[in-house]
Amino acid sequence: MDIHKSRSTFVFVVLTIIGLSILYLSYFLSQDNEIAEVVWWGIKIVASIIAVWTYILIFYYMFLSIIGYGKVKRDYEMHDPKLKFLIMVPAHNEEAVISETIKHLRTIDYPSELYNVVVVSDQSTDSTTAMCIDMDVDVVDTAEGKHERFGVGKPAGLQYALEDYDYHQYDYVMVLDADNFVDPNVFQELNSQLIEKKIDAVQVYLDSKNTDKFQPLGYAASYWTMNRAFQLAKYRLHLPNSIGGTGFVVSTEWLDNNNGFKSHSLTEDLEM
Repeated sequence: MDIHKSRSTFVFVVLTIIGLSILYLSYFLSQDNEIAEVVWWGIKIVASIIAVWTYILIFYYMFLSIIGYGKVKRDYEMHDPKLKFLIMVPAHNEEAVISETIKHLRTIDYPSELYNVVVVSDQSTDSTTAMCIDMDVDVVDTAEGKHERFGVGKPAGLQYALEDYDYHQYDYVMVLDADNFVDPNVFQELNSQLIEKKIDAVQVYLDSKNTDKFQPLGYAASYWTMNRAFQLAKYRLHLPNSIGGTGFVVSTEWLDNNNGFKSHSLTEDLEM
C-alpha cells in the first residue's frame, strides 16, 4: 500500500465532509425557523467563548514577553565542581558530524573525572558506531538488541541506553543532539545552579551556530524568542518551564522515579 496516496485520500475525504457540512449548515441557518435561530445563537456563544479565551492567551504571552526583557543576572553563587554529569548523544546515521561533536565535548572546562560522554547509536547503518569506537568514546548500540525497545524514535533509544549503561554513577544526565555544541563553561554554571536550586531539570540556552542563511536564521530567531519570552520569563516568575528536546539536564533520581525516558510519543521533552 502506498502510504502517501492513502494519506492524500484520507485528507481529501475529510476536507470534502467538512466542506459539505459547512454548506449544509449555512443553508440550514439561512432558513427562517426557531431551530435555526437557536443554533445560530449557540454558534455565537461558542465563538465568543473562543474569542475571549484567545484574547486571554494573547495578553498572557504578551505579559510573559515583557517579563523576559532586561539584563540577565546570575542568581546563584559559583561553586567548585562537585556534581557528575553524563552526556547522552542520540545519533542515527550521524557520521558526517559525530566526530566534531565528540572533539568539542572533550574541550568542556570541567574536571574530566566528573563528566563523561556516551553516544547512543540508534539503529545506525553508516559508520557512526565505528567512528565512536575508534575515538575511544563509550557507545550504546541499540542495533545489538540487548533490551526490549519501548516506544519509537529518539526517546526509545534513550531509554534503551538507560537500561544498558550505568548512569547511576552520575548526578545528572544531559541529552544533546549529535550536531550540537555547548559552551565550554556549561557544567560550571549547571553545577553551581543545581547545587543551590535543588531542581530536577534545567534547559540550557539554545542558539544557532550559523545565521548567515535564511533557514538557520529562522531557527535562531525562534530560539531567541523562546529563551527570552518564555523560558527566562517563566523562570523569573517561578513558573513551570518547558524542555527543548536538546541541551537539557535531568537528575538521575528523577529518571529513576519517573520511568526514565519511557514516552508514549516522539516528544519525550514535552511528556517530561
